[in-house]
Amino acid sequence: MNFAKIVQDNMMPSVQKKECCSKSGALTESFHTQLAELMRQENTQISVKQVQITGTKLSNEPLMLPNQASLKELSERLDYMLDLLFVRNDIPKDPPVEMQYSYTRTEIIIKGDRDDIDKIANLINEDEDISDLARTTLAIASHVINMAESLRFQKEYRDSEEPQEVVEKFAYLFDEERHYHHASIKYGDGLDILSDGKNYSL
Repeated sequence: MNFAKIVQDNMMPSVQKKECCSKSGALTESFHTQLAELMRQENTQISVKQVQITGTKLSNEPLMLPNQASLKELSERLDYMLDLLFVRNDIPKDPPVEMQYSYTRTEIIIKGDRDDIDKIANLINEDEDISDLARTTLAIASHVINMAESLRFQKEYRDSEEPQEVVEKFAYLFDEERHYHHASIKYGDGLDILSDGKNYSL
C-alpha cells in the first residue's frame, strides 16, 4: 500500500484514494479492510516503484528501497559527482542552486540566483550518469519524505490501546486534499535534501 504522491511537477508516486472515517470519526468498511491489510505487514514494508541506478558505485545493486540509508548513499554519491562536474567546468559552487525534476519537460530543472543557471542545467542534463542519479535521488527523497507520516501512523496504531483515537489523529492521511511534501535538492558547499524548501534531516 503506497501513501505517497507528489502533486507538484516533481517525481510522482501513486496515491491511495480517500477511504477514511467521516467527520464523526466512524470508519468505513473499506477503510477497515485496507487497515487490516496494512497491519499484516509486520516489517512495515510499503510497496513502491524501485529505481535502477546506472553509472554509479550502486550499479551492482539495481533496486533501491525508499529509506533513509538509500537516500543518504544516493545523496553522497550525487554530491561527489556534482563536485567533479563543477570543478572540471570551472563553475563556482556559490551561490547554491536548487534542483528538481520536471515530468512535463522530462529533465532536471535548475534554479538559483546566478547568471550561469542555463550552463549548469545543460551540463547536468547532458551528463546521463548525473541526470539519472539526480532523478533517482529526487524520486527516493519524495517517497521517504511523504512516507514518514504514514509510517508514524502505522507504529502508533500498532502500539496503541486506543486505535480509534490514532485513526482520528491521522485521518488527514486518507484525505483526497492531503498536502504532499515537495522534494528538491540544494547543492553548493554541500548537498542537502529539501522538503517544501526546508532542509530535511538524513
